[in-house]
Formats: sequence, C-alpha cells, structure tokens
Amino acid sequence: MTCGTWAITYYHQFLGSVIAHPDKKEVIPLCPEPIMKEDGSSKNDCERNASERFLLDFRKEHPHLPVILVEDALAANGPHLKLLTKLNISFITVVKPDGNRNLFDWVNTFNWDQEGNKNKNQGEHFFVCKDLKTHKFRFVNGAPLNDAHADFKVNFLEYWVTDKKGKTYHNTWVTDTQINKENAYDIARGGRARWHIENETFNTLKNQGYQFGHNFGHGNKNLTTNLAMIMMLAFLIDEAEKICCTLFQGALKAEHSRKMYLWETIRAFFRTYIIPSWKLLYEAIMAGNQRAIPILNSS
Repeated sequence: MTCGTWAITYYHQFLGSVIAHPDKKEVIPLCPEPIMKEDGSSKNDCERNASERFLLDFRKEHPHLPVILVEDALAANGPHLKLLTKLNISFITVVKPDGNRNLFDWVNTFNWDQEGNKNKNQGEHFFVCKDLKTHKFRFVNGAPLNDAHADFKVNFLEYWVTDKKGKTYHNTWVTDTQINKENAYDIARGGRARWHIENETFNTLKNQGYQFGHNFGHGNKNLTTNLAMIMMLAFLIDEAEKICCTLFQGALKAEHSRKMYLWETIRAFFRTYIIPSWKLLYEAIMAGNQRAIPILNSS
C-alpha cells in the first residue's frame, strides 16, 4: 500500500496563432481563441473545436486575405482540411506515420529513383545544395488523405535537410498546393516556419518578460481570459514596433536585443521619472550612460 499527497492544480489554455514568414523573426499575433467549456455545453472543450471557431471568425474578419495555414499533425484529418478548403485557406500540415498510416502506405507504393518517374505528379527524388546545407525531397500529388476520406486528395511532401555538421532533420507534410521541383523547397520552408509559433511566440512569451506561464488569477467568470488577451495585445504592439519603429529597435539593441532587459530599464525610468513621451524614453535608453535624463516633474 502506498500513500501520497494529492493536490488540485489549475491551468488555462488558448489556441494561439500568428502571421509568420520564413525569413522574418518577427511575428504578428492574431486574437487567440480560448479553449474552455462554453455556456450550455456538457462536454469539455478541445483544441479542434477552438480551431474551428478561430477559423470561422478569422474568415469573417478577413474574407479576402490570402493565407497559408501551417499546423501540426493534430490538424491532419478530413473534417478539418475540408473546412480549410471551404474557407479558401491553403494549408501545409504536418503528417506522421502513426496518425496517417494509410497515406504513408499509399505513398510508399511508388518506386522512387534518382531521376524521378515519368509522371511528374507521382513523385521525384532530388538533391539541392543551398546555404551549406543539403536538401532532399520526394513528393506525390493527388494522394488520398486516408481510407475514411479517400475522395479528399492532398499533395504529399517529404523533406530532409542536412546541415554542415552532418545533422539531418526530417519532415513530412500534406498541402493543397500542387508540388513540383521548382516550388518544393519553398513549400518546405513554409512548413518549417511553423516553429515560429514555438520559438518567436511561446518561447518569447515565457522567457522574455511577458510572464506567460504565470497565473495571475482565475476570476469568477472571464478574468483569466481577459488577462491572456491583454498579454497578447501587448505582444502584438511590441512586435509591430520591432518591425516599424526605429526608436524601439534602437532601444532594444541598446539592451542587447533582449526584451526582458528592455522592460526592466523601462520600469526603472517609470519608477523614478514622469516620462513626457515614448520618444524621449527610447532616446534616453539608446544614449546609455550619456543619456539625457528626463526632467523629473516634482509637482
């Protein structure tokens, strides 16, 4: 017989999304969708339900915006991808053998060779050397997603990249974009841009002063959701400043390009001085030890 101490823990979840580009470190966060039981619902909410709500709201707000949605393997299912097609949203979605066994079995029926098959839609094997890395691809267009949705055709891309140290990374995706030799590399870059949601978004929110992992309170109804929205709004403003505001960029560089250092410096100024403008504040931070100290309003 064993004995232990039980504890009740609380956590809150929301579905996050950002506009990202493979060549840019900055991201533009969109309004997150809370993962929580809605009023009148008898079942707990889940990421798939939150994703559907987010997509419907996104298309309502941006009916004509051309986007490519990059998602993990949880999204590689027929109902979700069909919804994207209905909403005119292109996709590059991770697939895994464990979750899409029939798709991988279908793809592996082809006899791959170095020259490629005569039918250009059926997949090719080739190598491209770029930026001191070796890139290897194979692809199949018009593959059935799975047995349950055999009528829904996707284009399958498998990708290996080996860096100059010999370490190899392997990825597999499905997309609605027709794949060929000319665009396979760009599609792979788009698929790998999914890491922006982990690195430039969640990692930044956790470790760069936004206190993403801290619970500031549950509230009676929607307090925790409102706090999360405010945090994402602050992150949006900061990312926009990183892209567009030279003063913010200079202040961030002066603080060794670490937002958490910049936030501490800003807090120190606000604790001591009445700051007349953000322009003066950023200029003072950029000046470093030679900065013109803002005049203290003693009134």
